[in-house]
Amino acid sequence: MDNNLTITNDFSINQLDDYMNDSVGIILRTKKRPVTLTRALASIIQQSYKKWHIYLINDGGEQESVEKIVQLNIADLANKITIIHNEHCLGMGSALNCGLNIVKEDFLAIHDDDDTWHPEFLEHTVFCLKNHQDAVAVVTNCTIVNEEITNNIIKQLNTYPWYKWQDQIGIANLIQDNFILPISLLIRMTVVKKIGLFNENLPLICDWDYNLRLIKFGEIITLNKTLAYYHQRLTAINSYGNTKIINHNNFNEQKNKFFNSIIRDIVDNDINQKLLQAILLSNAQKTDILMNKLQHLDYRIAEFENSKKLNDIYQMVTYLKRKSFPLKRLAGRLRKRIRKWQNK
Repeated sequence: MDNNLTITNDFSINQLDDYMNDSVGIILRTKKRPVTLTRALASIIQQSYKKWHIYLINDGGEQESVEKIVQLNIADLANKITIIHNEHCLGMGSALNCGLNIVKEDFLAIHDDDDTWHPEFLEHTVFCLKNHQDAVAVVTNCTIVNEEITNNIIKQLNTYPWYKWQDQIGIANLIQDNFILPISLLIRMTVVKKIGLFNENLPLICDWDYNLRLIKFGEIITLNKTLAYYHQRLTAINSYGNTKIINHNNFNEQKNKFFNSIIRDIVDNDINQKLLQAILLSNAQKTDILMNKLQHLDYRIAEFENSKKLNDIYQMVTYLKRKSFPLKRLAGRLRKRIRKWQNK
């Protein structure tokens, strides 16, 4: 992970004084991940913006392990961390709500225990919200980090830009796909109090549901700077596996329930139902046209490939004929000489 990215500051020293008193509440949920939890805490401690408080939710993991990691960083975390130990795992939504019920700062961030921030994440996002009072939240660009953990050692495999980045956050697009990663989002606390808690009935997509409720209250502005890192371990099936990857089937089931609930709200009356049918019919027609064009294009490509193969075969036959012509002449001369010898 490249923590040495050059970030262009958009503010002056005088402007910094205007917002340094605003605090950030950071909900950090963890469960049996001491290696990545250590890294996540370091990611927060290394922030250039220092006015934050961590609400560490240990969701059913070993208390001793979590306490030990915190103690190792106590010089930086003293009076800046609140730890909640859940005796049993409550799940993502319920665990986040444990923190949401007590957070009281000016802004809210959700920091998963396996993700990380650029050292200037809070500095830039807090400044953005202070200078866009009408915005409910700000989202930064992100880098995907593929890694693996062996014998408690993290090995980075590769990185690539967040492929779902959008310069503007639209409600229609957000309904179709949750392209806002929790690690790249900072929310205004006054709006958090209006939204309410995370949906505990949809633990795998509670962040998506929350984002849709968030955008109802105002605009989510974007900051196209790579200030967050979303870490993936695609092959891990232990506690370090990504929750949504391991629970892929449950994720799709919850996603279907989520869509159904949205549709039920929309078709609550006949006018909305007819409007939705008209929109879906229009989209279906456009999809059919697109599919027909793609099928025709696929046919033409196959046709071209077949003709190219035939042409390649013809060229090969011609080549072999040319190559074999001198051999034919040599064979002809030899036959003539043999006949002469036979006639003598």
